[in-house]
Amino acid sequence: MKKLSKTKKITILTEEKKRYSEIFKETSIQVIRNPHYEGFKGKDELVLTDRELKGIQVKRSEKRKKSITFKKIDQILLDDYIIHEIYGVGVYLGVEDINGEDYLKIKYADEDKLFVPIAGLNKIERYISEPGIVPDIFRLGRRGFRKRQEKIKKEIEKFARELLEIQARRAMNVGYTFGKDTVWQEEFEEGFPYNETKDQMKAILDVKGDMEGSKVMDRVVCGDVGYGKTEVAMRATFKAVMDGKQVVILAPTTVLAAQHFERFKERFQNFPLELELLSRLKTPKEQNIVVKKLKDGVIDVIIGTHRLLSKDIKFKDLGLVIIDEEQKFGVKAKEHLKTMRTNVDMLTLTATPIPRTLNLALLGIRDISIIQTPPTNRVPIETYIIEKTKGDIKKAIMREISREGQVFYLYNSVKGMETKLKEIREIVPKYVTIEYIHGQMGSHEIKRKIEAFEDGDIDVLLTTTIIENGIDIENANTIIIESFEKLGLSQVYQLRGRVGRSSKKAYCYLLVDSLKGGTKKGKQKRDSMSQITDLGAGFQLSLEDMKIRGAGEILGDKQHGALKIFGYDMYLKMLGEEVKKIKNGEVIVEEINLDLGIHGYIPSDYIKEEEKIVIYRRIVTIEKLEDLEEMKDEIKDRFGKLPRVVEELFEYLKIKIKAQMNEIKSIQLEKDGYKIKFIEGKINIEKIQEMLMSQEIRYLQKEGAILASDINEFFKNYNKS
Repeated sequence: MKKLSKTKKITILTEEKKRYSEIFKETSIQVIRNPHYEGFKGKDELVLTDRELKGIQVKRSEKRKKSITFKKIDQILLDDYIIHEIYGVGVYLGVEDINGEDYLKIKYADEDKLFVPIAGLNKIERYISEPGIVPDIFRLGRRGFRKRQEKIKKEIEKFARELLEIQARRAMNVGYTFGKDTVWQEEFEEGFPYNETKDQMKAILDVKGDMEGSKVMDRVVCGDVGYGKTEVAMRATFKAVMDGKQVVILAPTTVLAAQHFERFKERFQNFPLELELLSRLKTPKEQNIVVKKLKDGVIDVIIGTHRLLSKDIKFKDLGLVIIDEEQKFGVKAKEHLKTMRTNVDMLTLTATPIPRTLNLALLGIRDISIIQTPPTNRVPIETYIIEKTKGDIKKAIMREISREGQVFYLYNSVKGMETKLKEIREIVPKYVTIEYIHGQMGSHEIKRKIEAFEDGDIDVLLTTTIIENGIDIENANTIIIESFEKLGLSQVYQLRGRVGRSSKKAYCYLLVDSLKGGTKKGKQKRDSMSQITDLGAGFQLSLEDMKIRGAGEILGDKQHGALKIFGYDMYLKMLGEEVKKIKNGEVIVEEINLDLGIHGYIPSDYIKEEEKIVIYRRIVTIEKLEDLEEMKDEIKDRFGKLPRVVEELFEYLKIKIKAQMNEIKSIQLEKDGYKIKFIEGKINIEKIQEMLMSQEIRYLQKEGAILASDINEFFKNYNKS
């Protein structure tokens, strides 16, 4: 190319300006940082892009659709049990408008009613406990619930102390401190052919921050299938190798390990890294060569299955272990991983975390990063629950075949696989090619059939849950799942993620014997799955699944009584508050008393009641102004222009957040301005004196308060950091 540049004008349009400027610095080749889809050739001119130079397509810059996540976990429906942290469990009767303000109406024993203003929604949680448990409902104003609450609070305090001891022990595990990013790291990251999403970037920074810290990393990165978890792992891998450390990437299946190996090989091809794959697909002789190279430190990055946890595996200098879908590993493998956690940085990737992992993350024992923003141009998967009839199955298959696509048919029974294959062949035309795979087949045969499916030689792949992890085929955009109620909710969601990998519309059909009847859990699963049309719902769905299955197994028998009294949500909230209290000392959080002359509410003709409660609950827990603005934009995006009363609601909440930030206990609208009182000892005296001297405010000595004519102007000038 250097020779060619003497006779032709050559321009390189690339994301890696720094790299190519260095390579061609003594030539006339012009390097411009400008991602372009494809190069072209003219008579005296040649324009090259990353596509021609490296075979990588450029980052796209299409407008991204906002993700609106699945929020069923927050949904309070009529006649649901809900719990108020002061009054206990009651029955939700809906929203009532009292003098232009919305109140939640809750029924207690003996027809007692409690009306809770929207500002008090943070004291309420949906009551969720183990299936079949009916909570005790007390009368308002009696001490029945109080007495139980006081007793259980002592147990919660004890458990919180145990959790903090675990955290303290973990903090004492000092690991290797990785250096800051190198120039090569920057070059490597420039080679990513897509735009990082906001969540993905945060996850990358979280992981790097952990690696550069002295504490041993134990982070879970949770994100839906295809949301960019692998890129987070690749950047962490590159960072570790730059510091001379070896990296292990563990996958639950040989198929997924092989796929990871191909992806990593392609991504690392321009850098001098030694990458290897170790799985049962290799011969014993090939495995022995890899094991020796690993021990001698020749291999930088090793990708494989649980074979990497065998006794003969030794490393020269291991620095990072990345686990893809930890829940898919057996008990022995998990125990082995537990011993590694004490002195090696661990990164776990998961689409739908198992309840125990999720719970440990929520309680702060493990760190968690959530990627909820969908990639550019990703289209939500249409999900239908249909009865298992030959006509409907044929229609679903042929709909995909007619647009030259392919179909996954999930049937989770190895014994009945051949019979099922025969059944499907009978209902579709002969030209439709069908094959099956399952976990009891040889690895080479599974690999061969998946490759044939990927090449388009197979139209319908009949399979067990073996495809749950790592089989990404862009042309397969229909999945049919038989007897989905027998699978875990999170598992169904992950299987559904096998389709919709391209910009093409994807379909998921969940087959049931009958749309009527069934078990209570089955109905709950049907209800949850039927409501998922959004992208990025994996994490939320894991919470839902955890609650349907029952929370007792997660926290152990000791906490069983507390869960029965408070339900899962309230228990977790109380436990979190207790942990904070022990950590930070006794902190008395006073309620802010606001009387601003405005309250605002959401009219029922703007947002229907069921969804309105979800929105209210999300709004009242917001603690940052930027999050409040994001929420406002989301509501506008979903429901249209905000009515005046909704604008007032956001104005009220904005002032409330500012008051919390500045440790104010009350603001009251008077005839001549806003009377402001601070929490004792929390006032910035110097700033107040300055404002008094410039006559921006008045001091009301009798009441120990100040008076400001404009509340927003006051906050702007007070600006307490």
